[in-house]
Amino acid sequence: MILEINYIKWLQMERARINRANLHDIKFYKNGKRLNINPKVLEKFEFTGLSNIDFISSGFYEEEGD
Repeated sequence: MILEINYIKWLQMERARINRANLHDIKFYKNGKRLNINPKVLEKFEFTGLSNIDFISSGFYEEEGD
């Protein structure tokens, strides 16, 4: 594997930018279509202590929101 140092730095800055945003202010898209995420799911996730990136990578955004 060959990695460009500037790419790694950019990637970390981008991750930090995503995680600094208020989760309720992010408009998530998948395959070009905006996702309608249940507000209850957002509220429930806020108490997990995880990051905005974790919200997506964990699949939490797909929950129903009970």
